[in-house]
Amino acid sequence: MMKRLHVLPMVTLLYLAVVYLVRYMNGSNLLLTLIDTLFIVGISYASVAALMFVFQNGFLNGILYAFKRFRSRSKKDEYVAQFDDVEERKEIHEVYAVREPFRLTAPLFYIGILSLAVSLILSYSLYT
Repeated sequence: MMKRLHVLPMVTLLYLAVVYLVRYMNGSNLLLTLIDTLFIVGISYASVAALMFVFQNGFLNGILYAFKRFRSRSKKDEYVAQFDDVEERKEIHEVYAVREPFRLTAPLFYIGILSLAVSLILSYSLYT
């Protein structure tokens, strides 16, 4: 388990190094390149972690329940509703299984927030 958690920071550092070297060979400003790369990596990791957190906590289960209930009440979708077991019980009742938390949610979030913070600090120090 510990080996898996150490892979993500290494992949991130490898990605940062490759982008940094490619931009260095093109003659770009290295500090601006580092700031841009850190920001892009940080915002993408934090966004993916936020989506994983939303899905693992079942936030969308209530929305799915509402759509199923609305569809069962309407007469237009009788053909589709015949394949559900809603008509047998006359009420939708679903028990959603508690999902196991994703292992990468916290590391992705922490790496994303850390790289966002570093990019903001570097950009502030560069432009002031």
